[in-house]
Amino acid sequence: MIDKDKEDVLKVGKLVIYKNALIYQNSVIQISNICSVWVADQSYVIQHSVPGWVKILGIIGGLLVFLSLSGKGGIFLLVGLILVVAAIVGYVKHKPSTPISKYALGVERASGRIMFFSARDKGFVKKMARTLVEAISDTKETSEAVVMNFDNKSINIESVTGSNIVGGDVVDSLVESKKNDGY
Repeated sequence: MIDKDKEDVLKVGKLVIYKNALIYQNSVIQISNICSVWVADQSYVIQHSVPGWVKILGIIGGLLVFLSLSGKGGIFLLVGLILVVAAIVGYVKHKPSTPISKYALGVERASGRIMFFSARDKGFVKKMARTLVEAISDTKETSEAVVMNFDNKSINIESVTGSNIVGGDVVDSLVESKKNDGY
């Protein structure tokens, strides 16, 4: 059983796999802490009730047909039948439900926390799951980053050089002061 308190549903623009890290928004997860990856179907159906105008046309048309049967005239029968037919056509054209397709890349961490990275395209989510599984099972060190872009549904391999954490020279810091202190 999945504990809903341990689930996070995330909408992100990009997921990046670099070395042993899965990077998204302002978070980094060590790939070795991922214990399960899957494609989650989070589709649902929105139910729509029958429109009020269809019900009203049916009731008024039924009353007019009933009145015409009691001998009140042929015009009531004609108008009543037209309204009943219009109500039937409105009911047949009515969509009782709208299916909403929604999928997510499910990632379970060793802590038991589950993250769902939402997307609409099932094929793209399957590609992301395959790519993440390959990254988990690949043991070689590489200087390439895999960028999974949710906006344009692309998975690209980009070359990474240098550090993406510290840019430029670090001066006047704790590191610089320790050099002068003989540490």
